Amino acid sequence: MLWKWNNGSGSLFFSPGHVVPRIAGGKVFIVAPDRVVTCLDLATGKQLWRDNSRKSRETTGLSGDGRRFYYKTMDGELAAIDTSAERYRELWCTDLGWGYEYNSCPAFVRDGVVYVASRHGTVAAVGEDGTLLWSVKCCNSGGNDFAQAPDGSLWTTFAEGKVFRIP
Repeated sequence: MLWKWNNGSGSLFFSPGHVVPRIAGGKVFIVAPDRVVTCLDLATGKQLWRDNSRKSRETTGLSGDGRRFYYKTMDGELAAIDTSAERYRELWCTDLGWGYEYNSCPAFVRDGVVYVASRHGTVAAVGEDGTLLWSVKCCNSGGNDFAQAPDGSLWTTFAEGKVFRIP
């Protein structure tokens, strides 16, 4: 083991968190069920900062150039932060219009667009500047994941067994 970190809380969660670390610029970025965005030093595990200004949840993504870390909030927003900043620095926060939200489907970033799925079967696309490009209701269950096919199309699945293709 090279290093170990915890949030210092003695609280136990009895369900697993879908925590996917995103690595950029020698830093590790996470959000977890404690609803805090955390940044750690990749080499040492030292906590660089934590921010609880928004109720973050387990959906995260990283821009192709590694300059923006994306996370979804429990208020149905998608936020972007600057990965090169010494402290938490939010670039933008976009309301997806979903209200209370907790689906943990990872965000998918393709060609400067961030794709996220809701707990109620909606997929949204947000531009790298924070502009909501579109939001489409696909079904009635939570999104599982996104995958890009060799032809460049994006595929997403939902808990009720539905599969959708995004050209």
